[in-house]
Amino acid sequence: MANSCLQQKSTALIACVLAMATTCWLRPCEGTKACGPCGKLQLPYPLSTSESCGHPFYRVTCTGKKKLVVNAMSGNYTVESLDPLSRSLVIATAPFLGESCVTEDSIAAHNFSLFPTSPLSIAPGNTILLLNATDMLRFSPLSCLPGGPCRRALSSVPQRSCRNLFCCSFVTDGRFFRYGFPVFGQESGYVSLLSLLDPPSTGSVDDARRTRFGMRLNWEVPTEPPCQTQAQCGANSTCLNAPAPLMPPGAPPGAMPPSLPLRICSCNHGYQWDPITGTCPKAPFCVRNSGSIECHKTVYAIGLTIGIACLIVLMALTIYTYRRRRRAQRARAKLVKERSMILATNSGGKSARLFSDKEMKRATNNFARDQVLGCGGFGEVFKGELDDKTEVNHRSLVRLIGCCVDSELPLLVYEYVPNGSLYDHLMANSGTLDWKMRLRIGLQSAEGLAYLHSAAYPPIYHRDVKSSNILLDKTMNARVADFGLSRLAEPDLTHVSTCAQGTLGYLDPEYYRNYQLTDKSDVYSFGVVLLELVTSQRAIDFMRSQDDVNLAVMVQIRKEEGKVNEVLDQELVKGASNEMLNSMRSVIDLALECLHENRLNRPPMKEVAETLQQIISSLEAAERADVESNNGYVYDV
Repeated sequence: MANSCLQQKSTALIACVLAMATTCWLRPCEGTKACGPCGKLQLPYPLSTSESCGHPFYRVTCTGKKKLVVNAMSGNYTVESLDPLSRSLVIATAPFLGESCVTEDSIAAHNFSLFPTSPLSIAPGNTILLLNATDMLRFSPLSCLPGGPCRRALSSVPQRSCRNLFCCSFVTDGRFFRYGFPVFGQESGYVSLLSLLDPPSTGSVDDARRTRFGMRLNWEVPTEPPCQTQAQCGANSTCLNAPAPLMPPGAPPGAMPPSLPLRICSCNHGYQWDPITGTCPKAPFCVRNSGSIECHKTVYAIGLTIGIACLIVLMALTIYTYRRRRRAQRARAKLVKERSMILATNSGGKSARLFSDKEMKRATNNFARDQVLGCGGFGEVFKGELDDKTEVNHRSLVRLIGCCVDSELPLLVYEYVPNGSLYDHLMANSGTLDWKMRLRIGLQSAEGLAYLHSAAYPPIYHRDVKSSNILLDKTMNARVADFGLSRLAEPDLTHVSTCAQGTLGYLDPEYYRNYQLTDKSDVYSFGVVLLELVTSQRAIDFMRSQDDVNLAVMVQIRKEEGKVNEVLDQELVKGASNEMLNSMRSVIDLALECLHENRLNRPPMKEVAETLQQIISSLEAAERADVESNNGYVYDV
């Protein structure tokens, strides 16, 4: 899962990097021809303060006082602000002459206009005030009412002489560069002109104070600049004759074009004119059509869209991964808490040590495959080394040292027993275990199970007693292991009701029928182990005849037929004394008692251990007597 997530992140990151790189390639950066700042105003292209920058048609002046001035209408006006995005500038209105209501640019005309050759145009939304207007304008389509915006605006003018003058107003619509007002006779329409950006909507004092005087002008989108020599053009353009006589931006309708053809800096093939920077950057997928270059910007949009989409995907993936990790951490912490509470309230888990997930990974070399010992009923079994050297509670039991509850799957920690299982020695090479060793292994296993049934509190039922769960240490002593199916029993109850679990061939038939688990269920399973010790045959073997598949049934039939010797391990029979053969038959009799159909007739495990001890003692006594009868001595250690 982690690797898959990393691969997804890497793929998304690579895609985004490629998209961004593609976008950068599609629109290469090139130096702009914009002029430097004038005071606090940063001049965008195409405004020009000198021949070396900007567009020559868009000439403005930067005064020695670092004020930007533009020549418009009837004089020079100071530029108060610039907006490159809307291609507009705001000029300040001319100041009044003294205390009079006459401005320095007094027009006294029937109209006002910009220069016909100027690339500037009057922007829509300007409120124009015509001051000291004649009565002839009353009959014009202007707003000359006493309560109109003109009268409200004049209330904020400091010149008191303006407040009682006849005044008309109108709002520009941006369609014309010239506004005329027809009057009768030779009278002028007005003497002075003011322009408002935000006219007052009411006659209140606060509204009047917020009135902004000024006029907003727009500039046209510039075309390729004119030139006379190639030196005036950039590296990606050529000074060529214009395809048609060039009409200056803002020229009035019907105006005659220049008599002489102009030359322009035409962008070379593969490049396109950029009116924002005044340069010719590289334009992929450009097509020259009728002398002009048409560039498809779809690729730019695709690259930009992919880049933005990749950034969104990366952000979403990061947020999703973070939230998923947080949810997993919270769920894991909750699970660890629940497991710890179960152990804390369970008397069987109080003696077990709790190990952390880090300790488990360190002990098993991060659960390396070469540390796998085998696969149990509930998962793989790993070998690991811990710093803990705790003693076991019983010499014949593989002790549960502790557990780990903060890993994804809970882990059980047992002590390591190195010499394999009883099953391995009996089935792979039965010659490694002589009869006395087998008797000792049987006795030690019985003592371990008796400890679980009688000495442990509450009693523990193993539920999976079999030869592969009896391990042998370095000195071939038996250790009962694998308590994966074990159940704790209430001391006062005779049985535990549970689903039948275990291994075929060892499973108690009565437990299988009524789902009642008792200590006698382990006794039955141990009876099968005793038969394995004597016969060295599997509990279930389909290689045997149909009637002999089940070892317990096969031995029972041979016992009834008086052919017990046929099932004995022939490796044990060779050279065995009569006392040994008799002890083998005694073990078979004990095993058949453990395998009784009715559990009430089976001996308890403690009694089974005592019987095995008696068989061993009888064998040793018989051997001593045999040696003494031959005038020899034997010493048992």
